[in-house]
Amino acid sequence: WIQGANGDVTWEAATNKPVDPVKLPTAADGAAPLESSDGPSLVAAIPGPRRAWLTIGPAPASTTQEELRVHLGFILPIVSQFLQSALEVEHAANELAERYEEINLLYTISEILGRTVALEEAARTILSEISETVGARRAAVLVHDATAKALVPVATLGVPAQDVAALPLDGDSVSAEVFRTLHPKILEPGESTRDGERPFRKGAMLSVPIMWTSPRGGAEPLGVVNLSDRRSDQPFT
Repeated sequence: WIQGANGDVTWEAATNKPVDPVKLPTAADGAAPLESSDGPSLVAAIPGPRRAWLTIGPAPASTTQEELRVHLGFILPIVSQFLQSALEVEHAANELAERYEEINLLYTISEILGRTVALEEAARTILSEISETVGARRAAVLVHDATAKALVPVATLGVPAQDVAALPLDGDSVSAEVFRTLHPKILEPGESTRDGERPFRKGAMLSVPIMWTSPRGGAEPLGVVNLSDRRSDQPFT
């Protein structure tokens, strides 16, 4: 038996008809007998990060609880090792999928920059690709305007561009801070909410500096990209 993310307990495998999961004990460890008209049974929590249980039985009526415990002691470590291995494979697959998305995004951006000469057009397309990768429904690319000493919007998603105002570099906005410090920030819902960023922010927000490496090798900031309103409701990383 395995408990899913929604709390439901379902059986993964059985050699015969499984017992009703409602009868599973809530104890986190130890073995407990299960009441069954078909014969004696034992259930025990499977060690590991995932909540799971192993049931032995129903057995013939003549079987003692001690005999069942011998079988349980033999099978439980094997099932525990199998579940742990399956969990590691699942995590590895998820990590590979994330890396593939990142690499694919980099290739896409390279292609966009290779065939585009207009800043606004490139920014809009790149912002769309980035937002799709992280599942953000609101986003904005702000570029440094040295004359105005501000970050001005060149591309937006989920909000009209005219609703986003320029943000002064010496202001208290998160975007200005990220541009000045060159360090990305992850903001939780309600944290550091600023009026100038309300149009492109809903809930948590990821703010990342856009960097350029000069021919001399130094890194210079060009602007900031902000992503918010994630479709999965998962936190940004």
